[in-house]
Amino acid sequence: MEAHIELEYKVMIDEGVYNRMLDFYHLEPVRQVNYYYNANKPYHAMRIREKEGHYIFTLKVKENNYHREYEFEIEKNDIDDPKIIELLKMFHIDKPVYIGSMTTYRSTLEFEKGELCVDKSEYLNKTDYELEYELKDAKIDDFSTFEGILNNFGINYCPSKRSKFKRFIDALEEKQ
Repeated sequence: MEAHIELEYKVMIDEGVYNRMLDFYHLEPVRQVNYYYNANKPYHAMRIREKEGHYIFTLKVKENNYHREYEFEIEKNDIDDPKIIELLKMFHIDKPVYIGSMTTYRSTLEFEKGELCVDKSEYLNKTDYELEYELKDAKIDDFSTFEGILNNFGINYCPSKRSKFKRFIDALEEKQ
């Protein structure tokens, strides 16, 4: 199974900036639900994403400061899908346990070298807002495009290292 290296820049924003960006770029958020699973391995994040009736399985593995991402479409929201089982065997992961979901309203804007995602996420009685610029090719850096967007909206670049999965896990631990 093929994986790709994920390279992205992200920053947390507030609700006002989120709404200004939606208005400025004329963006329409698309609802998607991330169903998270515990892989019982450090530095692994696992989810099934439901978006417009389609399901995408993702396993992110942190290796040497890079996130290698295995991602593919599956027929339905089923952790027992044969393609998932095959991938989990490669990493010696036992059957994962469902731990909860996060609903994200994602708006995207394509650029030559990357995709800008303006996200509102709701989970465990929390709401947060994030701006993410994911590069199409991890070998070609394009921070300048993201920096220009930040400057246009008066956003200071304070990189967020916490993924949605990590924020979900932290919130889950807070509840216990």
